[in-house]
Parts: sequence; structure tokens; C-alpha cells
Amino acid sequence: MLSALLSKVTHEVLVELEFTSERARMSVVARAPDGTIRLLCKGSDAVMLPRLRPGTDAELLRDTDANLHAFSVKGLRTLVITSKVRSCVCLCRWMRMKTPTPLMRREQATQSSCMPSGCQRVNPHA
Repeated sequence: MLSALLSKVTHEVLVELEFTSERARMSVVARAPDGTIRLLCKGSDAVMLPRLRPGTDAELLRDTDANLHAFSVKGLRTLVITSKVRSCVCLCRWMRMKTPTPLMRREQATQSSCMPSGCQRVNPHA
């Protein structure tokens, strides 16, 4: 559930990649009510900021860095959250790369020919 501007919007979680010390971040793929599929990722600024796409607004990065520094001086812990809209095809390719075992890849491959027409629910951990 996401609250934005005092209205609640429910997103369907399609995939969750739990935090691991190896990745040092946690990711979720979710579908919005309008059908948009979005990859959301959270982690420390040291892990997340280097992964931002080239060309990210320099002023935004400076402001973010200043805010993160101000919070750390106060002893506050921070997390950075990133978001990227993904297509069904892109999600399918990503799932093939991220699904960890041959059995899980085989199970995923049997799910609706890799999510045609409307991207059906994918759960590699089922």
C-alpha cells in the first residue's frame, strides 16, 4: 500500500528479492492499478547512488548528498529508494537472469509463456 497526496493506492507485488549481504539491497517488482510495472529498490546511499543512470540531474544529486550528510551528522540512518518503470518483456528477461536455480527457472518458464498479454503474476519463490 502506498499513500500519495492523502490517497491510498494498492500495488500488486509480483516479485520480491529479499535483502542479502551480497546484494546489500532489497528489491520489489510491483504493478500499479493502471498496469504500470515498476522496479523499486532500497539500500544504503553507498550501494544505491553509484547505480543511478548516467545523466541523472546533477543538482538533484548534490541536494540528495547534502541531505544525506545532514542526516548522518545528526546520527540518523538513511536508505535510498530508487524506482524504474519496466515493461513486461523486460521483466521477463530480468526474471530469467535473477531466478536462482534450474528448477525455479523451469517453473517460471511454464508460467504463461513468460507473461504475455498483461503480464501475469510471477513468483519465482512459490
